[in-house]
Amino acid sequence: MSVKIDQSSLHYLPLPDSSGLVCQSYAPGHNVHWIQALHSANHKEVAAQTWSGKVDTIEGEVVTVRKPDGSLARFRTHDPALLVAIVERRGVKVTVNDQYCIMRAGITRAGSTCISVQADEGEPLEPCHIGDLQPSTTDLDVSGDEDE
Repeated sequence: MSVKIDQSSLHYLPLPDSSGLVCQSYAPGHNVHWIQALHSANHKEVAAQTWSGKVDTIEGEVVTVRKPDGSLARFRTHDPALLVAIVERRGVKVTVNDQYCIMRAGITRAGSTCISVQADEGEPLEPCHIGDLQPSTTDLDVSGDEDE
């Protein structure tokens, strides 16, 4: 597998930065919506449209996957660094569900990581829609004391 990611050329903010901003888009290539992840895993008719492959290259936001027949499929993802980290730790095997635009990487008996992908048509992904992280329950005062 070859990897070439020039972070300076990427136009998105895939992971939270110190200001707490993250991508809020569920468009293909950005974030996986939990409903899509469940449908692609739990519905037989959808799972039947899933195919296996191996990550061949990651160059910028473009991921090339080799199918079992040797042909190549190209996708775009807003967080190629995450995919690199997964395949370096868990291997290059992936599955792709074209209907829900989901690539599952780091496949083990315990599960996998879902990554949203968009079929590559030669155009970069639209920039991420950036917003604030939702507050976690650890950030909230749940003691019930309103005035302390």
